[in-house]
This record gives sequence, structure tokens and C-alpha cells, in this order.
Amino acid sequence: MAADEDIPPPDSKLTRSKRSWARVGRFLTGRSSQPETDRLPPGQKLTTGFPVLDLGMQPDIPLAEWSLTVDGLVEKPAVLTWEQLNALPQVTDDFT
Repeated sequence: MAADEDIPPPDSKLTRSKRSWARVGRFLTGRSSQPETDRLPPGQKLTTGFPVLDLGMQPDIPLAEWSLTVDGLVEKPAVLTWEQLNALPQVTDDFT
């Protein structure tokens, strides 16, 4: 059978290498398996903390001048001051 010709003998160098790789957790390519990083796009790294997405500069806005505008496709548009926002009911979720 032609298929049997493609199977290396039980003690070939390839078979010994594959057994050795399996013992140390390597792929058939011979490199270590790192599933947490193998799926990342080139140039990116795995982060374990929440990423801070800013340019390193935060505007200095006095809380007396701060406001939140809620408008658009909402039933009740509103503009809230910092004090009004903090006076709204608050909920803390524990996701741990």
C-alpha cells in the first residue's frame, strides 16, 4: 500500500524527535507551545492589566465646569453637573 510507505519506521529519527517534542510540550515545528501569545497579531503583546488608552496628557477641567450631556436618540435629554452625576444611584459590580 502506498499509504504505508509514507509512515516512518517506529524508531526513525523523526519518530524519536516527535516523542521528545511531545514530552516537553512542543509543536511538530519544534518550538514551544505558548497559546496565550501564539494568537496575538505581529507587534502586539499580551497585557494582564487594564490598558490605559491616552496620550499621557489629561485636560485640567475644574469640577465646577465639568458636565455630561446625554442627548440624541434618548427619551429624556439631560445635562448633568459633576454633583448631579454623583447624586444618581450607584451600583458596584464584583466580577471576581
